[in-house]
Amino acid sequence: MALLLEYTAPVLVVAWLWASTVAAPATSRWSVAIAIAGIMLVLDVFSGAHSNLVGIAWASAARICAAVLRDVDEVSADGSRKEA
Repeated sequence: MALLLEYTAPVLVVAWLWASTVAAPATSRWSVAIAIAGIMLVLDVFSGAHSNLVGIAWASAARICAAVLRDVDEVSADGSRKEA
């Protein structure tokens, strides 16, 4: 379960981009909604599954680190974003 939570790092990257820009494109909104729905189905949160809070905390820390790493990788040495 912790590994699946860590794989939601791209959702955090999109959320950061939404927070730092004015508007979110409709395609990214749908992508985030599908990602969240998928993780909820895979983790089986609707059946009242038991989860370990320590594992969730470590997974969340790893997810944040992965999101920061992806964002930092996009920034050049002079502070500008790399072009795709």
